[in-house]
Amino acid sequence: MYHGPYQQPHAMGPQPQGTIYIGFDQPVHVAPHPQAAYSAGGAYGTPQHSGYQTPQNGWGWGRRTAAPATAVPTEKPKKSSNTLGLVGFVVSLCGLATTALPVAIAGGALSSLGLFRRGRFLALTGLVMALANPAVIDMFEGHSLARADRRAERIARVELQKQLQMVNTVLAQAEAQVLAHFEGNNKSWPDGIEGNMLVATTKDPWGNSLRYDEMNDRLVLRSFGPDRQAETGDDVVLTVHHFRDQTASESVAPTAP
Repeated sequence: MYHGPYQQPHAMGPQPQGTIYIGFDQPVHVAPHPQAAYSAGGAYGTPQHSGYQTPQNGWGWGRRTAAPATAVPTEKPKKSSNTLGLVGFVVSLCGLATTALPVAIAGGALSSLGLFRRGRFLALTGLVMALANPAVIDMFEGHSLARADRRAERIARVELQKQLQMVNTVLAQAEAQVLAHFEGNNKSWPDGIEGNMLVATTKDPWGNSLRYDEMNDRLVLRSFGPDRQAETGDDVVLTVHHFRDQTASESVAPTAP
């Protein structure tokens, strides 16, 4: 049954308004749709829209939409201050200005600790300034040179040991030649000229020929050593014969150059 005002249908069909009871326990509210077209036919026409609002469907043109929720402004996170980085930057700057090694080391240490916190720009800058400090550069260069010197010394020592082993072998060969001459000449030792002729072709590791020397109480074979100069501290001397106590082949340790 229809209760309420009723308008005459127009060319496109009637537009019912009011309250309609269509087999529902509760009334159906009908609201006109401004853009909906009705087709002719039926008591009131068949609407081509679904603008009925019922408690069952809960939808319709007359539905009130909830007001949009007001956006709550979010607070921006506060930037955490890097105190260690700031202090390290200041100390490194002072160290760079004064070229003081302890100040530069302290600034570099504080800046390094500041790298583990947020806001690393000043900490990184302080570390770079600490490493660029002339005092720090000189310290690293000094350590590098010292390590290089120690390494060169070890290499020179090892090389000298090899050369001493070689020169001992050469002296032993020359000694064998002198002893062979002694056995082949009725137990007579060669004089200075004969001895030097025997060992002239025998050279030490530094390219020098060995020298045969007649001294007051002994006969010796001599290598001039690394400096290639006779009778200096690095000579390597082998005693072939000692006239006083008849001791042969007595070696003398050389002095390092």
